[in-house]
Amino acid sequence: MPYLCRRLLRAAPDGLLVRKALSACTTGFTEKARQIGFLGVEVPEAGTRTGPRRGRPARRLDFYAAIACRFEELESESVSTSRRSVRRILAEENLVHGRVPPITTVAEWLRAARRLGYLTPTTRGRRHSEATADARTIAERHGWRSGLPVRTARTR
Repeated sequence: MPYLCRRLLRAAPDGLLVRKALSACTTGFTEKARQIGFLGVEVPEAGTRTGPRRGRPARRLDFYAAIACRFEELESESVSTSRRSVRRILAEENLVHGRVPPITTVAEWLRAARRLGYLTPTTRGRRHSEATADARTIAERHGWRSGLPVRTARTR
């Protein structure tokens, strides 16, 4: 008999509850406990999480929309990048924990923006990816403005 079943049998004060606990232990404890409402404890469905999620929370969709719009703006050369990498500029503008993130992190942001449909796909090694209308709508709704000068971590 499983440890939890033995413990429940010891804790059960009356005979009816003991029979219910014994029945639950012999025929799939969680299902039976859910059916009888054993000791007033709600047992969640299998596969559902009741506790907090583990790990770092995901970035919001408006972040990826703003990244897509800013990337398009920098790539289109409407803003002078002075022969600097567009990804490096995006990294310097979007500090993570007070530090400039690696360029690979910015590449992951752009990949996620493409996967979400905020940037048009391009062939490998080509430029001129454009932000979609959805990306512009979402970014503008959340306060993104075009035409910002290129900022760096040193000029903040």
